[in-house]
Amino acid sequence: MNERPCPASLDFQAYVDDQLEAPARQQLEAHVRTCARCARDLERTRAFFADLQVVCAVGAGDLATPAQINRVMDRLARAHPERPASPRWRAWLEALGLSADAWRPLLAGATLLLLMVAGLAFYSAVPRRAPPTVAPSPTPTLAASPFTYTLSAPSRQYLLEGGGPGRALPVQGVLQTGRVYHLPPMGKLFVSYKSENRLELSQQAVFEVSDSGLHLRTGDLMCRLQKSGRDLVIHTPAGTITPVGTTFFVEVRPRSTRVTLEKGRVILRTPTETVSLERPGTLFMRPDGQITTHFEASDVSIRLPEGHLPGPRTLERPPQPETATSLREGY
Repeated sequence: MNERPCPASLDFQAYVDDQLEAPARQQLEAHVRTCARCARDLERTRAFFADLQVVCAVGAGDLATPAQINRVMDRLARAHPERPASPRWRAWLEALGLSADAWRPLLAGATLLLLMVAGLAFYSAVPRRAPPTVAPSPTPTLAASPFTYTLSAPSRQYLLEGGGPGRALPVQGVLQTGRVYHLPPMGKLFVSYKSENRLELSQQAVFEVSDSGLHLRTGDLMCRLQKSGRDLVIHTPAGTITPVGTTFFVEVRPRSTRVTLEKGRVILRTPTETVSLERPGTLFMRPDGQITTHFEASDVSIRLPEGHLPGPRTLERPPQPETATSLREGY
């Protein structure tokens, strides 16, 4: 283990050349008696200058040649090898009063600290799995609701949401479940169900959509359905209409609900009866639960665009017994 440097500042060369004052000389000699390192340094200095005097002793009047000077310097270097300069870190350790071997635990500690910092940086960079959370209830969006609409109406005629004045809705949008919609006096609402099924509401229809289908409280409804629309049930105050890939018209009035089949098949259900309409024709569902082929009332009026239904004769002809079957089952 290397000795610690002596903090005393001593001029050994001046001491050897006998150039120190008496107090300084006495102080140096007293210090050398107690400091082994300084004693060795003093002996090296004495030996160095003694050798220098020997090799440099030439005759009087002789002038040393460059070759002689080089030989003398080589001899001095071999006799007194220069102490290698301490690295900077060794000088720092000596200044801190630490041994020269103290760098080993310090290096190990610095390496461990560097590894910890690198590991922490890597851990922070790796994406971690989010903690499980309770997913919020999904809000109705265009992708979540199968009903989209387009309003065709004059200016300042809006589709309203809710009762009373209601909230005016844009011309295009999504119908959300559990909300009541009011059609303006002049206008039609074109609804798309699952993209390929077409619904057309008119006559100031009041309706709402739900998971079980469309609830028509009043107004007119024209349906052109594909196979994907077979689960769409039309609910009215008098009963329900279940389509089977068909085209039909529904008119809801206070005293009756009129169903006119153009194509396909529909099943009408009331609290007391169930009827399957399999050929073009018209049936009425009354509030008392009866399903009839004729119903005379001033508040029943069919208003359809041309070409939507068969001719008047077909509508006036009641369904044949084999096509309009009254099951008369409880709803």
